[in-house]
Amino acid sequence: MINETLEANRAYQRDKDDAYNRGYKQGKEDAEPHWIPVTERLPKNNDPVNVTWINHNPEVYYMDIKGKPFTATAHYHNGHWYWYSSVTQDYLNEYDVWTPDLIDKDVEITAWMPLPEPYKVVTE
Repeated sequence: MINETLEANRAYQRDKDDAYNRGYKQGKEDAEPHWIPVTERLPKNNDPVNVTWINHNPEVYYMDIKGKPFTATAHYHNGHWYWYSSVTQDYLNEYDVWTPDLIDKDVEITAWMPLPEPYKVVTE
């Protein structure tokens, strides 16, 4: 009787572990960051995100970048995009505007993705 109970507990634990591992693997694949077009949806207010941007009308001395996509980090806040910095984030949280880092009207943000999780040292 004790052996049957122990074996049933082991089988239950194996099934539970298998289900957990399958769910973890699927959840991890689903959670992988990917580019989201701004036409599909926008990020949460003031969350820093990676963006793809295109300058359609750069200054004369930057003409070689015209129309080319680049990546950077930015915030979307109350209908406007801002280049990312911790100062910008603080000002936006406090005052709802920070013009020094407001992204120029000639710069188009085409897509965004959440920032990856910070690196963590794995210890055994």
